[in-house]
Amino acid sequence: MDSIPLLRFLIAGQLRRDHILINSGKSLPDIPGGNLLYSAAGLGVWEKDVGLISRASQDYPQDWLDQISKAGFDRRGIRILPEIIDQRNFVAYSDQDARYSDTPISHYARLGLPFPKSLLGYSPPSQQIDSKTQPISNTIRLNDFPPDYLDATAAHLAPLDFLSHTLLPSALRQGHISTITIDPSPGYMNPTFWDELPQIVNGISAFISSEEKFANLFQGRSSDPWEMAEILGELGCEITVIKRGARGHRSERSLETRSGRGGAGCC
Repeated sequence: MDSIPLLRFLIAGQLRRDHILINSGKSLPDIPGGNLLYSAAGLGVWEKDVGLISRASQDYPQDWLDQISKAGFDRRGIRILPEIIDQRNFVAYSDQDARYSDTPISHYARLGLPFPKSLLGYSPPSQQIDSKTQPISNTIRLNDFPPDYLDATAAHLAPLDFLSHTLLPSALRQGHISTITIDPSPGYMNPTFWDELPQIVNGISAFISSEEKFANLFQGRSSDPWEMAEILGELGCEITVIKRGARGHRSERSLETRSGRGGAGCC
C-alpha cells in the first residue's frame, strides 16, 4: 500500500470546463480549467507537495482527474458530487487586458469559427451577490478533504463563495497551517459585505485581488488603492496585493507586523 505523502501546501478553488477563444483565431473548447488548476499550475513551478480542494460535478471527466494526479498533485480533496452541475465557462481574449465572457456565439462568429457543440445551451452566469447564510454546490465543507490535509503548513484560497472563505480559514488553523492567502470572489467584493469584511481578512497572511474588485468593494468610501490597502491592514491583514493586469500590482504590508504599531505602510 502506497504511503500518503506529507503535503506542504493546499489550494482550494473551483474546477471549470473552459472554452477559450484567443484573438489570433485559436479555439480551445472544453478543456480542464478553473482557478483551482490555474493556481496549482503556478505553485507547481516551484512545489509539488500540493493538495487540491474543490467540488466537481458528477460528470466531470475522469481522465481530467487522472491528469491532475499525473501532474503530481494530490487530488484526494476533490469531492465528486452526486449531482450534475454546469461547470462550463467561456472566455474570449482580444488582447492582454481585454477579456469577455458574454455572448459566446458572437465571438465565434467574429472569428469565423464553428460554435462548439459542448457550448450548446450555455448561458453566461449572471453576476450575483453571494449569500451570507446559504451554501451552494461549490461551497467547500471541512469534511470535503482528508484530515491529514491539516498537517500542511500553508494554504491558498482561490475565488470561492463568501461562506467558503469565512469558514475555511478557521478550520485550517485547527491544524498546522499558519500561512493563509485569499483571492476573493466578486460575489462578496461588494459594499453590502463591508461589515463582514473583518471576519474574512483578520489574521490572513495576504489578501490578493484585482483593482476592479477593490474599487467595487470600496464604493463610496475610497478610490485610492493605497488607502484601501491601509484599511485592510488595520483590519488585521498582514499583506494586501492589488492586481492591475498588464500594469503590474501594488502591495502593502501592515506596519503592525513589522514594528508592533498600528496602521500600514507600503513596501
